[in-house]
Amino acid sequence: MAVNVTARQIRRGLKGQVDTALTLSGVNPQSLEIEITEHSMVEDIDSNVAQLAALRSLGLVVVAEGIETEAQRVFLTEQGCCAQGFLYSHPITADALTELLQRHARPGPVWPAPSTASGRPPLRLA
Repeated sequence: MAVNVTARQIRRGLKGQVDTALTLSGVNPQSLEIEITEHSMVEDIDSNVAQLAALRSLGLVVVAEGIETEAQRVFLTEQGCCAQGFLYSHPITADALTELLQRHARPGPVWPAPSTASGRPPLRLA
């Protein structure tokens, strides 16, 4: 479930509002996506960062959009956020994405080999 929030909602205490909405709706916090515009964030950065930090108890991943500079990426990484934006890539077509993925595909398994440190054989799915 994706929810857009405004600067006003952030100022009023986003954590409390999210807690209330989750309790009333019964939605699993892991299925919640909160979208915050760049404009909302820059109005009162210190307070807004604190509000987002409070949401970390829900186990949410914060993804910052619109990242254009290395300085922005470094700052957000230090804050524990994921980032996306023109710093990484401008929008591309589905065909261009397919070509890019094929060009950079690596042979072999995608997932690391399971550990057998427990002495038990790894679980195998048929």
